[in-house]
Amino acid sequence: MKAFRFSLVQVLRHKHWLEEEAKKRLASAMHQLRREKEILEALEISKSETLVQFGMIKENAHASRPQLLLYMQHLEQKTRDQAKICDERNKEVSERSRELAEAMKTRKVLEKLKERQYADYLVENRRKEAVVIDEISSQFWERNRDSEKR
Repeated sequence: MKAFRFSLVQVLRHKHWLEEEAKKRLASAMHQLRREKEILEALEISKSETLVQFGMIKENAHASRPQLLLYMQHLEQKTRDQAKICDERNKEVSERSRELAEAMKTRKVLEKLKERQYADYLVENRRKEAVVIDEISSQFWERNRDSEKR
């Protein structure tokens, strides 16, 4: 009897490869998001420190206030821009996660098909074995019957 051979083995391998690539893209997107969030956190810390410095300036240091206000506005704009970048990275992570889920789903469908075909193969092999056993039993029975007649 022939060994089981899944006819779509090349397709299944390709789907495994696509899934691995999707995992890599998701990991890369998550890493980028993490880096962008770290930048955003650093900007938030700078804003907090600037506010503390602004509070420490005494009434007699009017010259430094406009510079701190300009710097604070600059930090707020950078923070807003960085928040937008983080939102874009979040969307990218969501998209990559969706792509990975789709790749996994496609691979699982092929693996289920392979399992079903293997189960069918086993059933067919058992049926063929039963036919062979029945044939042998019939031949044995006929030989016994012929030997009893003599």
